[in-house]
Amino acid sequence: MLLRDGHALGKLKATGLHGKLVGSFIKEDKQEKVGVYQALQEAGLLYEKKDVHNL
Repeated sequence: MLLRDGHALGKLKATGLHGKLVGSFIKEDKQEKVGVYQALQEAGLLYEKKDVHNL
């Protein structure tokens, strides 16, 4: 999982998802990891690799 950029790190902390993200990995809670990942994706904080062959 890659954050989009440095600004996304600040936004991550502001959304309160930072604690949930860390907690989900500590507890090994797969369902919570998926939920946090989806929330990060919806917030536009994740880097999404573009398909260079499909411009």
